[in-house]
Amino acid sequence: MRRCVIGRTLGMALACLAAIGPRARAQAPEPTAGETYKNVQVLKDASASSFMSAMFFQRYALGVSCDYCHAESGWEKDDKPAKRKAREMIRMVQELNARQFEGKRAVTCMTCHRGATTPQTDIAAVRQPTDQMIGLRRRQPVARPVVPDTTPAGILARHVAALGGRAAIEKARNTVLTGNLLTSGGAIVPFEESFSASPPRWRYARHFGAGTGDFASGFDGEQAWNSDNRGFTPQQGAARGRMALSAVLQHGQRLDDQYERLAYAGTELNGTRDVVVLTGVARQTGNRERLAFDLVTGLLSRRTIVTEGAHGAYTTDWYYENYTSIDGIMTPTIISEFSPDDGTVRKVRTIEHNVALPANAFEPPAKR
Repeated sequence: MRRCVIGRTLGMALACLAAIGPRARAQAPEPTAGETYKNVQVLKDASASSFMSAMFFQRYALGVSCDYCHAESGWEKDDKPAKRKAREMIRMVQELNARQFEGKRAVTCMTCHRGATTPQTDIAAVRQPTDQMIGLRRRQPVARPVVPDTTPAGILARHVAALGGRAAIEKARNTVLTGNLLTSGGAIVPFEESFSASPPRWRYARHFGAGTGDFASGFDGEQAWNSDNRGFTPQQGAARGRMALSAVLQHGQRLDDQYERLAYAGTELNGTRDVVVLTGVARQTGNRERLAFDLVTGLLSRRTIVTEGAHGAYTTDWYYENYTSIDGIMTPTIISEFSPDDGTVRKVRTIEHNVALPANAFEPPAKR
């Protein structure tokens, strides 16, 4: 076992990509929103996870936080007029799509609100900087780089080789990361993240300190769970799928086992770096995803997840940067996650493979 100390600074969230496990076994049907949450009146027949995705979608579409509609003393309460108005707007959107668009999702909250609580009716003028206008006139065509192999199998094989090769990856029975998490609210939070390769298991703990306490999420091979200052919550449906996927995306080999309908989608810029892009659907979650691999190094640099809800879709971007080699395996030491209104950046301080973990390392807090 080798321990790497990388440095102390900021830090970021969720999984380094990893060795892929078998396809998830069939799960019981997910409960509906009406069965799971109190006082659901409009989207009660939607699955619980789809309902929560719809809540986040509305939050992003209006540029607000959850307490804009919900009372802190009880989220099921109808104390705020904004919550009652939200139900009216949901019904309006449903009826409009049913009557005018044959039931297709053509209109959503985002169609009118565009990140504001009050929809804009006027179109504002936009001043274009002079240097940008001159730059457009002088800009020369840029030749796009040549991709050695545009097949999904070829791109993924190059990624595995860039990580260190299948033999080196398979020697890592487990991995433990520690570091600091920087939140969009300015907090710097110590974290630990653990993976087990076989069977795929995962635990991610954040230590917010006195007053807030520890937040933890995990997948023990069967059950996915979350524990925070609201208590312990088992995760089902798409939420369970996300955690199960985090458990298997440790070192990045056999990504094709986790995605259906993988297809080459061309090249583009990721910041200043050229990347080659694959699109596909994650088996564990059913979400559409885009995987961007650095054209020079072959390593995964960005993962874009499209979350479908009962009312619309939104994207979450993961960035993987500053790879370093530990025991012959390349691991990103800066990992960032950005949703439409929130973000975290993780700086990994230490990486250890093949650690002597407790037998209950991946179990929920109540069993530890």
